[in-house]
Amino acid sequence: MPAALNLSNEVVKMRAEVKRVKVLIIRKLTRQMVALKKKKGTEAILERNQRRAARLLEEIHVLKALEPDSVTKAALQSDISFEKVCQKKDASLSERATARIATHPEFSKRIQSIKAASSIETHSTPAEVVRMRKEVKKIRVLIIRNLTQQITALKKAKAKESELKGNMEAVARLQKEVQVLRTLLPDQVTTRALEGNTDLEKLFQDPESSTMERATARITAHPRFVKKLQDLSKQSRFCHPRAKQQPHLH
Repeated sequence: MPAALNLSNEVVKMRAEVKRVKVLIIRKLTRQMVALKKKKGTEAILERNQRRAARLLEEIHVLKALEPDSVTKAALQSDISFEKVCQKKDASLSERATARIATHPEFSKRIQSIKAASSIETHSTPAEVVRMRKEVKKIRVLIIRNLTQQITALKKAKAKESELKGNMEAVARLQKEVQVLRTLLPDQVTTRALEGNTDLEKLFQDPESSTMERATARITAHPRFVKKLQDLSKQSRFCHPRAKQQPHLH
């Protein structure tokens, strides 16, 4: 089985663990928030504590909304440091929330085990999957840029009150998609493409399609991705012609 598929299975298995760790962290942040609100001091200290409590409350809301799969994929893609994320001035609440889960001792231990097991299986990854990694990353950047422009346009659009709700729902949906796109594993995208063609229009019309499916389909249906994969498949067939089938001995 390709390593990407194995990783995909592990991501699914980690959902319960992400939810469990998320509950523990939310409980801890809630205690910190309550403690900050109860603290006494000068007016300046009280204002500072109120700001910190408000920030923690925002982070709790983000934690509750985080998709388990996006957290696991982010942790599998790179070694996340909560301290480094906090030092980034432009770090979003989503990044902070993801880092809190990714660096939790119990979650981190599980991730390291998955990485260790995955490295053993890397040699079995199809050549096309390996060679498509850079192309997937390039296309992902293009798609994220395009979706970000759409989000900005929707936010700035002057619409009737009846249309505003639809625009805001579209913005929220696209923002989720951008978040998932950033955490998608390139190997998983190519492996999905090798399994068969995806009807992008049909997928987007399906109300039950997940954000992960939509994000993956955006890449696999991109003209550059399709052409590159076709070229690699042709090269692979040319370099490794199918051997003649030997008769079975009875």
